[in-house]
Amino acid sequence: MYASVDDWLAYEASHKSIADTDFDGEPDRDVIERFLQRASDEMDGWLASRTDVPVTDPKAAGILRHHCTLIATYHLANTANTGTEEIETRYKASVSWLKSVAEGKANLPLSKSLSSGKASGVGVTFVTPDRVFK
Repeated sequence: MYASVDDWLAYEASHKSIADTDFDGEPDRDVIERFLQRASDEMDGWLASRTDVPVTDPKAAGILRHHCTLIATYHLANTANTGTEEIETRYKASVSWLKSVAEGKANLPLSKSLSSGKASGVGVTFVTPDRVFK
């Protein structure tokens, strides 16, 4: 997963009530974890066209954590019927960014040594002349 329950609680403190599914006044950690996994899976669906998933490069951790929490919040809010325009706008922005990454219009901050090495579709061919001396 690209974000932990504690990450979600820290990022989305103002939306904690949407994760209180048993109405005890506290967000349910297992529910949050399930939606973070769902968000991570959704993200992997977009990212898989450009890199190996799940992305484990530490340089990408921050941006992935951010988008994972926003996507999880959107799905949590829809399940609880507490969606807001703000939550939907943030979700759409995250999906837009993921689409841009998938289309090659945006890049993940990856270490060169950890990139997947997938072909880009652009290549170089080296042609040498015939040997003159034998």
